[in-house]
Amino acid sequence: MDPETTSIYLDYFYTTSQSPDDIEDTQSHVTYTSVFLPVFYTTVFLAGVLGNLVLMSALYFKRGSRRLMDIFILNLAASDFIFLVTLPLWVDKEASSGLWRTGSFLCKGSSYVISVNMHCSVFLLTCMSVDRYLAIVRPTVSRRFRRKDCAYVVCASVWFISCLLGLPTVLSRELTLIKDKPYCAEKKATSAKLTWALVSLIFTFFAPLLHPPGHCALLVPWPEEL
Repeated sequence: MDPETTSIYLDYFYTTSQSPDDIEDTQSHVTYTSVFLPVFYTTVFLAGVLGNLVLMSALYFKRGSRRLMDIFILNLAASDFIFLVTLPLWVDKEASSGLWRTGSFLCKGSSYVISVNMHCSVFLLTCMSVDRYLAIVRPTVSRRFRRKDCAYVVCASVWFISCLLGLPTVLSRELTLIKDKPYCAEKKATSAKLTWALVSLIFTFFAPLLHPPGHCALLVPWPEEL
């Protein structure tokens, strides 16, 4: 169940449930969402921000020539870092039992960033896999386009496509008032939204499967000259 839907459901459940057992189970669930999740999100935020900052700094200030794989990893770390910046908003949401207290702009914006990060991560990992395949299986043929300028163009294209695929999230999220309480939730699903969701799913998660069978090449050591 969607976290926002769960929060709205719990708010309604408290006013309608007559069973003590059901109320006890619901209170246990509220304890989980308002205590465990904020602690978990905070831990992920602190560890993730520190780890990605160290990684990006190491790659950016790396001595010598930067490899193609370094470019992809740097973009992947940047994508994860941008996502991690939104986690404090969700910590506040869970700590307040699902209430969204940071306004409509951040409701839409944080959801958009999460969507962009999801698409960008998938596409960048696919590019890394294809790059390993070309470097190991087709080294001679791929030499002419396995260049740094091409890698930058590919990464820019990944960001552009990911930003486009994330736009429907901006339109589908809204700040909803239920009993004068604000919730950041999905709008009611329409046929157009469901169609777009299916297209996005196919494009993001099934299209990468069409690349050459070199995904296991990620496990091969990366020579410095590649």
